[in-house]
Amino acid sequence: MKSPRSIPSPLPLLSAPIDWRQSLVIAAAALVALTEPLHAQLAVSGRPVPMLANLDTIMTDFMTDPGRSISAGVLGVSRGGRVVFLHAYGNLTPQEALPETALFRLASVAKPVTAAAVHRLAQTNGFGATGLQRRAFRLSGNGGVLGVTPAGTVDANLPNVTIGHLLDHSAGWDRNPPTPGDISINRVRTAGMAMNEPDALPSRGQLIDWSLQFPLNFAPGAPIYTPAGGVPVAPGPGTTYSNFGYLVLGEILESLALGGYLGYLRSQVLSPANWIPPTDWGAATSLRVQNNPREPEYVSTEGPYASVFDYDVPPAQLPAQYGGNYHLETMLAHGGLIASAQAMLRFGSLFSVNYATRGAGANQSNDIGLPVGATGFADGIDTLHTGSLPGASTVLRQRGVGPGAADDEVIFIAFNERHEPPPGVAVDDWALTASGRVTAYLDLITIAGTWPTERCDGFWVTLGAERPTAGQGGYHSNYQGFQSALQRVTDGSDLRLRPGRQNWTGVIRKRLRIDAPEGVAVLGR
Repeated sequence: MKSPRSIPSPLPLLSAPIDWRQSLVIAAAALVALTEPLHAQLAVSGRPVPMLANLDTIMTDFMTDPGRSISAGVLGVSRGGRVVFLHAYGNLTPQEALPETALFRLASVAKPVTAAAVHRLAQTNGFGATGLQRRAFRLSGNGGVLGVTPAGTVDANLPNVTIGHLLDHSAGWDRNPPTPGDISINRVRTAGMAMNEPDALPSRGQLIDWSLQFPLNFAPGAPIYTPAGGVPVAPGPGTTYSNFGYLVLGEILESLALGGYLGYLRSQVLSPANWIPPTDWGAATSLRVQNNPREPEYVSTEGPYASVFDYDVPPAQLPAQYGGNYHLETMLAHGGLIASAQAMLRFGSLFSVNYATRGAGANQSNDIGLPVGATGFADGIDTLHTGSLPGASTVLRQRGVGPGAADDEVIFIAFNERHEPPPGVAVDDWALTASGRVTAYLDLITIAGTWPTERCDGFWVTLGAERPTAGQGGYHSNYQGFQSALQRVTDGSDLRLRPGRQNWTGVIRKRLRIDAPEGVAVLGR
């Protein structure tokens, strides 16, 4: 998610096609600047890929450029659905390098994941005969999905909001300045104080109820909207981007989808059937002590702010990235997920992150989250979704660099910090900027016509002595012992055995893919 301090979302760029053939001269010139000597040393983890070694220079130089000191990041690249590069930079703890299997907060990159679940439910008739045109809120006998009890009088247009409008960011809320319309992600404390006695954090449903008392900025599906003091715009993802709309979509899935929001993602989207194991993603948590052991420490210069957990006056202060103003658990469907790079590369090879409005008025919706077809991305397309929160800068980028799926590229970058400049200084979307440097280099590889064949994702296992708690499954942080690895992975995992031998017999009852990409591995007596 973008914070209220950020510049408007760069979403108008998301579906703009780029002719990569015309940009080769620019890419070649950029590469000269990208491969300067390192400014500082960062630990690098992941299987070496000699053909793409310059990507390490690009990333470490970017993270340590003057004006930046990003302490943890990850870069993943897939080609035709195969992960050809997966490296982590920095440290997980002062004593341990960050493994490439690390989990990062996704921020708004959670939105295409939510959209994929919405489309999946629509395709299986989960919204009934009206599909995405089903009304979002059950109001005035309109047959809507989500039962609500608004805290006050609602906008007359609220019963007309559809699920398609929410997908398309055209439901009536505008979070962009100068309007205050999109219910701010950091007003959960205010809602809790207003709705709960004794003091208690509001549920996502209660936050929605409290928020519906505020008027819409424009009628759902309106063709034109004029912000206060602004110029007329066509509502949609590039102009009226709405966090609140995706919060509502998450609660709609919670109420209708089998297993609720997280359960439905686990079975239909980020699923073992799609070779995305449950250990590679989950719900984000606000407090450091509750974070997954595979998450790096998040860094922010914002705050401290009022603790979302404290309703005293004055409230206790917490860092912005750890419970000050922002409550990650409330933001679940629009910015409250964590995931590994390998999980997001797999997601990006299966589902579109491209915002493409279709229909109009009451029939308006968006194609973001639809499955990628057998022919892959359109040749020449470059589409992406970014995310930004205190302690998080992310991008998931899809590029069609040829006529078929075999040439599709997916890039995922996550940092444990975002650009937080002083007032008056333009915000630099760090993950997005870094992805531009990476794609400039990848274009040169594309022209060369030769790509690496190394397998870089999955969980790496050293055969031999069993150490049940050792390692994080990374290339330089192996699981120790085959039985120990079996106990730590779940359905949908890839196990990469390092060369060696281990006496082991047993029964495997999990859906796994097992190989030994670097040499002979022997299991048995």
